[in-house]
Amino acid sequence: MSVSIVTGASRGIGLEITRSLLANNSAVVTISRSVSDELRGLQSLQLDIIQGDVADRDISKLAVDTAIAKHGKLDCVILNHGILSPVGRIADVDVAEVTQNMNINFVSLLHTIQLALPHLRDSRGKILMVSSGAATGAYAAWGAYNASKAAMNTLAKTLAGEEKGVVSLAIRPGVVDTGMQEDIRRVGKTHMPPEMHSKFVELHSQGKLVKPQDTARVYANLAISSVNENLSNLSGQFLSWDGEELKDYR
Repeated sequence: MSVSIVTGASRGIGLEITRSLLANNSAVVTISRSVSDELRGLQSLQLDIIQGDVADRDISKLAVDTAIAKHGKLDCVILNHGILSPVGRIADVDVAEVTQNMNINFVSLLHTIQLALPHLRDSRGKILMVSSGAATGAYAAWGAYNASKAAMNTLAKTLAGEEKGVVSLAIRPGVVDTGMQEDIRRVGKTHMPPEMHSKFVELHSQGKLVKPQDTARVYANLAISSVNENLSNLSGQFLSWDGEELKDYR
């Protein structure tokens, strides 16, 4: 039985990753700022729900300690949490809000990773980061989000060089039908270029958004899989959930 920590598990991709892991007889410790009815509904002896801010190191420590105390090991950390705001032009954006974005989307990763690494070394485990095409797309009005995801990708690459026995991957989940997409459609028109906002509106109206459960399956399958030579060779890369490299995990 594999043991994973999943952050941002209350809804969207994180909720579906958790659901998929439990369906595959895996143990899961979740972290989320709020606990949705959907997450509470995934009742299982193999599920531990921790409510709190992942930017608080004590919360990450509680998650790691829970996994080890209950299951004696930790095989994977899936870092899914993140926020889009602030949305606005670089010339106008509130720097305090940018700082908050970076703390949540990037700095908080370090807490969970540092605390989990001793156990991931023992299990020859995995660190899976939910990245974004924004990391390389430099989308207008998403300056903080773009930068935080680019930093995430660099973190995965750096970890791969430093921690040879742990697989670290940054994976783009696609344009997924989640609450973040609702926010983009609702508030993006004010700040985003019209053609960019229209793209997201049209993807939704045409039913072309990725289903959370489809992209979540890739993260879950990676989490429960044994580390082989092919997977080790991917460590440090920025991959797309539907790319050729991950076809065996879909």
